[in-house]
Amino acid sequence: MKPIVAMAVYKPKPDKEIDLLNSLRVHVPTLRKEGFATLRPPLFLKSKESGAIIEIFEWVNHDLKMQAHDNEKVKEVWAKLAEAAEMVPLETLSEAKTQFPNFEAMQGVVCS
Repeated sequence: MKPIVAMAVYKPKPDKEIDLLNSLRVHVPTLRKEGFATLRPPLFLKSKESGAIIEIFEWVNHDLKMQAHDNEKVKEVWAKLAEAAEMVPLETLSEAKTQFPNFEAMQGVVCS
């Protein structure tokens, strides 16, 4: 099976952007430690229009992606992400409605 590139879109809840960023710093490292994500560095982008944050990372494969939903450590990180942000479809961002969407590359979201 081949790796799968995923895009997750997080719209921070009021006054929760710092909590979201802190959770994103451990998201992919937790997935990697549990064997679900590859070593490809994640990319973080921000919508100028809505402030939503896009996280792009790579799952090892589809089967492991599905297994992650039953992993307690992963579920803990996902619960923190859900406390800090609403997860929305990419199409809800105004930039996604254009032919060549543009987002700001985020600096300072470091994952080991």
